[in-house]
Amino acid sequence: MLIASIILLSMINNQEMKIENKLQELPHRKGKRPLTGDALPYLQITDNSNVAIFDELAEWLFSLEYIEERPTIISVRGARAAWIKNDYPNVNEEVLQIGREFTHIHPLNIYGGGSQHLSLKREDCETVIEKGWGEYHPMDKVAFPDGAYGHIMVYAPRNAKELEVVKIITETSYKLVTNQK
Repeated sequence: MLIASIILLSMINNQEMKIENKLQELPHRKGKRPLTGDALPYLQITDNSNVAIFDELAEWLFSLEYIEERPTIISVRGARAAWIKNDYPNVNEEVLQIGREFTHIHPLNIYGGGSQHLSLKREDCETVIEKGWGEYHPMDKVAFPDGAYGHIMVYAPRNAKELEVVKIITETSYKLVTNQK
């Protein structure tokens, strides 16, 4: 019985490490970083998503279990905001900026189409940035002055492979906000 318990514990720990290390396994983003604005609203100017990639990202995001789409209260008009459902009880409130909006996708009809703003643990932000998938939002230090978390722009995916990477980053934020492993 003891050996079975040790094996089970080892399997659980390995599974948790796989989840936690998903960002460590991200490939480096190819090409130059896109141009971004220097004022609020903070948007990506170049290398935006095409309609098909944008739609696929939105379809995936709004299919997550505890998510519902609502109008944004943080971003530009037309941004598609992902809110944690009101009946979900286990929200990590200290990671959210305003209400239960945990991320939004910038619309295609303006600069930034397909890019997102979201929050992660500070060390995860550093990984995402180091691998070329995003950059700190100018309001990062205002949102998280203690530095435990960070607020970043995740660049718009330009193709299906990049979309899969952006999903990993977004899912990491989602799990942080919903207190899931």
